[in-house]
Amino acid sequence: MARYLSITQKIYLLTLLLVVITLTGSVAFNVYYTWKELSQREYELTFSLSHLLDTSLPEKYFQIIEHPQLENAEKITQANQILQPLVTQLLQAFPGYGAGVYSRKLNAIVAFGPDFNPKGLIDIRPNSPARAVYSTREPLRYDSYSQTRQAQVLAIIRPVIRDQEILGHVWSNITQKSFNNLFYHKIVEQLPLFIFLCLFAVLGSRLITARFLNNLRTFRDRIQRLDLVKNDLRQFSPELLEIYEEVRTSYERLSISEARFRDVVSAFDEYVWEIDLQARYTYLSDKTRELIGQDPSLLVGQNIYERIHADDIYKVRQHIELGISSAQGFRDLEFRRIRHNGQLGWYKNSAVAILDPNTHQVIGLRGATRDVTTNKQQEAQIHYLAYHDALTGLSNRNALKQELQKLCDQQTYNEHTFSLLFIDIDRFKEINDNFGHTLGDKVLQQMAETMRRLLPVNATLARLGGDEFMALLPKTDSNIAEKHALILQKAFSRPLIIQRQRLHISACIGIALAPDDGESPDTLSQSVDTALYTAKVQGPGQIRFCTPQASQSMLEQIRLQHELFLAVKQQQFSLAYQPQLITCGAYQGQVMSMEVLLRWQHPELGFISPARFIPLAEETRLIIELGHWVLKTSCHQVRQWQLEHQLDNLRVAVNISSVQFVREDFVQQVADILEETGLPASCLELEITESVAMEQAEQVSLKLNELKRMGIWLALDDFGTGFSSLKYLKIFPFDILKIDKSFVDGIPHDQQDTRLVEAMIHLAQGQNMQVVAEGVETEEQIKHLSQGGCDLIQGYYFSRPLPPQQTLEFLLEHQLACKTPADNV
Repeated sequence: MARYLSITQKIYLLTLLLVVITLTGSVAFNVYYTWKELSQREYELTFSLSHLLDTSLPEKYFQIIEHPQLENAEKITQANQILQPLVTQLLQAFPGYGAGVYSRKLNAIVAFGPDFNPKGLIDIRPNSPARAVYSTREPLRYDSYSQTRQAQVLAIIRPVIRDQEILGHVWSNITQKSFNNLFYHKIVEQLPLFIFLCLFAVLGSRLITARFLNNLRTFRDRIQRLDLVKNDLRQFSPELLEIYEEVRTSYERLSISEARFRDVVSAFDEYVWEIDLQARYTYLSDKTRELIGQDPSLLVGQNIYERIHADDIYKVRQHIELGISSAQGFRDLEFRRIRHNGQLGWYKNSAVAILDPNTHQVIGLRGATRDVTTNKQQEAQIHYLAYHDALTGLSNRNALKQELQKLCDQQTYNEHTFSLLFIDIDRFKEINDNFGHTLGDKVLQQMAETMRRLLPVNATLARLGGDEFMALLPKTDSNIAEKHALILQKAFSRPLIIQRQRLHISACIGIALAPDDGESPDTLSQSVDTALYTAKVQGPGQIRFCTPQASQSMLEQIRLQHELFLAVKQQQFSLAYQPQLITCGAYQGQVMSMEVLLRWQHPELGFISPARFIPLAEETRLIIELGHWVLKTSCHQVRQWQLEHQLDNLRVAVNISSVQFVREDFVQQVADILEETGLPASCLELEITESVAMEQAEQVSLKLNELKRMGIWLALDDFGTGFSSLKYLKIFPFDILKIDKSFVDGIPHDQQDTRLVEAMIHLAQGQNMQVVAEGVETEEQIKHLSQGGCDLIQGYYFSRPLPPQQTLEFLLEHQLACKTPADNV
């Protein structure tokens, strides 16, 4: 085909092909470089985000997933409640990104975002690339399909390793769609330049072709004017044409190279510069105006060190001088520079040496500088979130641990002591339950501000989570530490007024001293934890130091807690029954009901008093499982006696813990047990303590009325020992009032106890309630209570708590008499 084209067409076509090939190569290179740079940047950000999420996982989360008594579903729910706010907060700092936490032990995702949905708390796919980190134990970079974001993502998977064990993994990602949008906008920004170059290439090729033909005609004319024979002309002409082509081709290549250089410089977010051996600018690209706010022509001749931050000049000078002397340049030099508008910006420099083409000696440096201020701000934000509490702005556990380690290391080289204060707000859960978490958060913020204001400037104050704070006081002895604790305690005693609510707050404070109570962060943390435990045992608003006795007591408590978990698992518990007898009337001396009591006979420790393990069971929430077992077992036992021995009127009284009662499904659980065992509701009595009535009175009233409508007896237990309030007798539908043994012991010799008991009986009778006296041990007590109008008596005088078989024998020896709750109306 080429032989049918004219010389003009051939030259034009060749020129156009060269331009198109060059532009295509330049664009392809630009696209590839942009893609690679953007991809690397996004992976770096997701890597930082996953690292932040890993270091921010609270200790409470790991306690939950290790909890042996919780079902997986409940663990997942509790873990999500702890971690979901953390994930959401992180993603607010990184819009457009995704993140989440997976528990290997629970085989489920426990928190993720954005677009969180509880249905997403499931296991990851069997073929998920995330499973590879459990064998490599290293972070994994990959692009694949995300089941939480329902899209292709670029992601970083990081294994969560604690004590050499992989407990799961965290991830951060950005969707492929978001990444493509970023890339698309980058390319679109360069589209006008590409269109301009294409138009310029077409027009340029026309002009170059015309010019070349004109020069060719001139060359031809000059040849024609030569005084040469035809044979010489034919021989000489190809050589001239070859020389001409070489010159033209070299010129075009140079022009294209310069154009490519200008395009690359304009396309990227960097300005290009050159300096001489005296570090004076000899060239700056137009991008300089955009990045530092100055006309590049005005900077030529100025020293490169001008307007660089004073703290960074020495570092920059070292890199430039070394880059020149070694002829190697330098890479990734970060420094601060004052912009033309007075603002301070962060920049990153890389440079190569400029060599003289003849002598090959270094004559300067050529480099590129980019603005990294935004990246630095994001890094600072990540660092802040990693070492500060988001709610209060205080240091977090990580920051405190670092400062504690630093002081412990310094302890080796000096004799200065320091102290650790562990502050825990008393009954903070009640504030959250009664007034909501928003007000609870404001309480934490005000408490944090109070402590920040009162503690020394050199103290490190941290929020560990929940209502727990810890203060690290350098160069303090026991007297100074106690002084600061008393100052805080006095400040806490002042009422807080938040959202028109007047709140009385107190806090327990544990104190540990270094090196007396420990020389390492772990031992000091254990000691201050022991001190706080001792303070909380003593009651609200207490201050205690760590002592060997307290440490021993806490160790015993920890062992008891461990044994309690085993006891529940191994079913070491049994039930005993103590009869309640009628004191007067036609049914005098007959059994009305029996109170069921929980007993723990440990195979090694022997009998363990309920006074020791019941509070611990409530604290660990094992009381929920234990209470359910007691209620179900006793109902089943009583129903069996009713059917086998015609004890139709037999009633059983069961103590209900506040932890058990406040559960939303408590009433339904009772109904289910009655249905399952077949025990009539009128044969069940539930004993509720005053502390239960104190918590959320409206909800308590609703539950009690539901139970009352079912026909269940309701007893107010241990009346007078707690927060006694006559209003509870009025608003709550109790059938029975139980007088505590501490009042009965004084009858009849202690006149104050005697009068109090008489008043309680009259009060109950006025509310149409039966009265049960606990702990009756003497005939005098029985006589006095009978004369005073007490309905039922329970105590050692008649019977100790008996195992089931002996209880049955006791029942068969006594007649039964029973009323239903309706009889009291």
